[in-house]
Amino acid sequence: MKQSWICSALLAVTMCGCSSDDGMTGNGSDAEIKIGATVYGTITKAPVTTGDEFTVAITAFEATSEPTDWTVAPSWQNSVTLTAAETSAGDKVPLNTSKTYPTNGNVYMAAWHPNIASVSGVVTFKKTGTEDIMWGGIVNGSKMKPVGAFAFTHALTQLVFQVQASEAYMEDSPKAVKAIKVQGAQYAQSMNIKDGGITYATAAEVPVPGAPETPLALTTTLVKFGEPLMINTLDGVKVKITYGDDTISKEITIKNTKDQQPLKALAGNSHLISLVFQKSGEVTIEGTASVAPWKPGAEGSGTVE
Repeated sequence: MKQSWICSALLAVTMCGCSSDDGMTGNGSDAEIKIGATVYGTITKAPVTTGDEFTVAITAFEATSEPTDWTVAPSWQNSVTLTAAETSAGDKVPLNTSKTYPTNGNVYMAAWHPNIASVSGVVTFKKTGTEDIMWGGIVNGSKMKPVGAFAFTHALTQLVFQVQASEAYMEDSPKAVKAIKVQGAQYAQSMNIKDGGITYATAAEVPVPGAPETPLALTTTLVKFGEPLMINTLDGVKVKITYGDDTISKEITIKNTKDQQPLKALAGNSHLISLVFQKSGEVTIEGTASVAPWKPGAEGSGTVE
């Protein structure tokens, strides 16, 4: 009987010392903060797509209630490197610098991509046209109740360009393409981490990033030009072409392939544009995250005469 009681006590101690699936520990010992994320699949090549790694920046406040002022110095800042997956069942990973819940009170965390530290509650972007800007919202939790899920959404529109020459164009001393510039476009300039509000740079002529060092010689084969461009939404897409000899085309209006109306570039949508050249504490902080997909938006086309 005594032996049976000892075995039962040992079993109880062993069970209390085990960690649950969500990282909560029964004995209050230190454990790493872990975060999960999902990124839904996309048919286009974007900086954050299924199977890719991406790093999220985090600003946190440890307090008894949600802070009203996110511009003051935070309790800590951090980041986490995640692998984009199509479901929320992906493995949770530790923060890039280990952290635990506070002994008392809650932790409030805001998260965003790309991994650029906030200053006085504001993230300032590099304005390259390649930044996939997403805000994950604010989550909170304590050692008794882990944080909920971050939910990321793509804030910008994505334009993917491809070019092709007609047979007639190839017969008449075809020019190479040096740059494609979107007219009236805006780079994201900064974001408020409290609500994800974005300010944009003054409307400008924005070049498609990743243009080849040597101007691209056109052929009758349709090929991609540069990298996906991520900018503010546009009610109508217009471009100009810079050729290898530094001459510039007239303004070209891109039309929706389906209805031939001016193409509207929408947030969270990826638009494929074809240009045809004519002759003429104590418990692990854990959470999950999701990222709204880059939806395949309307395709567009333009004729370069």
